[in-house]
This record gives sequence, C-alpha cells and structure tokens, in this order.
Amino acid sequence: MSETTATVSAAASADAPLTNFTQCHAGIVRRLNALDELPALLEPAARPRARRSSSACARGQDSELDANDVHRLVSEYVAHARYEETDFLPAAEAILGRNDNHMAALGLSLHLRHAPQPVPYV
Repeated sequence: MSETTATVSAAASADAPLTNFTQCHAGIVRRLNALDELPALLEPAARPRARRSSSACARGQDSELDANDVHRLVSEYVAHARYEETDFLPAAEAILGRNDNHMAALGLSLHLRHAPQPVPYV
C-alpha cells in the first residue's frame, strides 16, 4: 500500500463511525506522547533566557513547564486509556453488542460528537 493510499485510508477510517472500541484512544495518546517530549525540547531554549535580563529583552511573560507534571499527566492518561480499552470498553461492547441497533447508535453518536454543528438561521 502506498503512503498516499494509507493516508487516504486512515482519513476515511477517521471519518467513519466506530464499529468497535479497539485503539479508540490512539490519537490522543500519540499527541500526549509528543507532549511528553516537550520539556526536553524546551530545555535548550531556556538556557539563553536564563542568561539575559528578563526586563531588557522579554516581550511576553516567561512561563515554566514542569516536566514532572507533564510526564504525570501523560502516564496517568495512558493508564486510564489502557484500563478503558482492556476492561471497560470490551464489557460495554459485549453488552451493547447484544443488540446491533444499540451498538450502531453508540457508534454514530460518538462519531457525530466531532461533526461541526450547523449554525441556525434566526
């Protein structure tokens, strides 16, 4: 499969309603893992800032990112997602799977949460 086909296929599947709950946290976990790398990327940028006078060069407000807090957020969310995908969501799928209409309705409602809401004409 070519890279373009894989990209189109991934985009199409992202737009499709859920049929099961496997890997439903994959997107946010991928983004949180990238966020977990941010403190290490910011560290070299903080060194020159520490050397210069904050009143002379600063145009905005400096802020600090606590690497431990970021790492804790990521690890706790990953643990939450793992619990949902291994325990909670399979049980929900088994219960809702007893009636295909219930599973389809849940999949559609989860899908529609991300759809843009129409602006009513008044």
